Amino acid sequence: SHHSSTTKTLSMPHHLLDPSVAMCTAVYRKSALSDEEITAIHEAASNARASARATLRRSAKGGGEHAQTWLQASCVEEFLTPAFHSCIRKLIAIMHEADRASGWGLLSSEGDLRGGDVQQSSIRCIEFHEIEASGVRSKSGVATGASSAAHYDPGSLVTLDAMLSARGAFEGGTFTTPEADGSTTVHDFQRGDVICFAQVPPRPLPVTAGRR
Repeated sequence: SHHSSTTKTLSMPHHLLDPSVAMCTAVYRKSALSDEEITAIHEAASNARASARATLRRSAKGGGEHAQTWLQASCVEEFLTPAFHSCIRKLIAIMHEADRASGWGLLSSEGDLRGGDVQQSSIRCIEFHEIEASGVRSKSGVATGASSAAHYDPGSLVTLDAMLSARGAFEGGTFTTPEADGSTTVHDFQRGDVICFAQVPPRPLPVTAGRR
């Protein structure tokens, strides 16, 4: 019943793409994570919430609650299992694959699908997001929704989002990305899927019921 784990890498020696270029670059991988790997991420996040210093809870845009847990924080290291670290290595490898396949040239060229040398880039943050709708209905009878605000991360080279929720766990929450021409692309983002971006994160629409 949770939304996504976001892994971002930072590599200072490399240039950043122009935002208008980054907007139209996205690499989609269907069923990249197995049920066992998703369970490992859920368990790590659940255990990490025991450390109040690693989780921020706030009112989400549009109502409801948005909880964000930072899984790269030193205070949660004791809660992270070998299975979780294996998932992170896999996701980093996918980011390197996307970087090479798309010609972004933002990450170390030595990285490979087996988790090779990534010394020129490092994890900036690993975020576990939970977005819950308020359940309050407007005067028109439409449920108000909770969402995270769209933004541009100038310090991140590559962002990866992984869907950890089953589609039936929530309503709304369509996963969209902005394009350079001003249009919006809607993604069929299902449990286990991942999307990689060159610096520009997606813009999820509000969750109108349940939790993502």
